[in-house]
Amino acid sequence: MEMTTKILIWMATGLVLGSLINWFASDVAFIQDYFVNGLFHVIGAMFITGLKMLVVPLVTFSLICGVYGIGDISKLGRVGLKAFGLFILTTALAITLAITVAAIVGPGQGFELIGDQGEFTAPVAPPLTQVIIDLIPGNPVAAYAQGNMLQIIFFTICGVHADGWRARP
Repeated sequence: MEMTTKILIWMATGLVLGSLINWFASDVAFIQDYFVNGLFHVIGAMFITGLKMLVVPLVTFSLICGVYGIGDISKLGRVGLKAFGLFILTTALAITLAITVAAIVGPGQGFELIGDQGEFTAPVAPPLTQVIIDLIPGNPVAAYAQGNMLQIIFFTICGVHADGWRARP
């Protein structure tokens, strides 16, 4: 059986099991304490942490192999600009889709909070100049440790480019 099939089967199993627990056992303390807030929470948190652990090395080595595979470093600028443009385009599409779906579905409408929740103030967005400055990591090890993906991408591409790696014919 292929991995994709296994993933889809377990996703469907999780959906069915979660729905059954929500419908029939939402008030059963034993199931909520030991399964939902216990076993399922621990396994889910470990799975998400494992995925986060793999992201940085996967991106780093994919970039190294990609830049090395280009061969001619002069092509890197063109490819980099196309990749950056594609990144901006897909980000804009994702934001547009999320706002559209949120406007249609209206999540949270009719939901009443109990008690004093306080006020929420969104942090002020940094100016574009600061975002550009922050692309260059002051400490590459800290960028890797904190998972700052844009700094990691910049450092990896510049490091490979500065080393002068070229593909062998």
